[in-house]
Amino acid sequence: MANDPKLNPGGDGETIRSEAASGGQKTGHIRWVLGIGTVLAILGILVVALMSR
Repeated sequence: MANDPKLNPGGDGETIRSEAASGGQKTGHIRWVLGIGTVLAILGILVVALMSR
């Protein structure tokens, strides 16, 4: 990979193909963690709302 400041003027000039980049890619176990965390957060909010009545 060649350094090309025209393609990446704000960085170090290193460029990679989009197939080689993995940013934003969620694998199966990450989706489970995000789902369980979301459910727990919603349950926590509901518990606090019910206790404050």
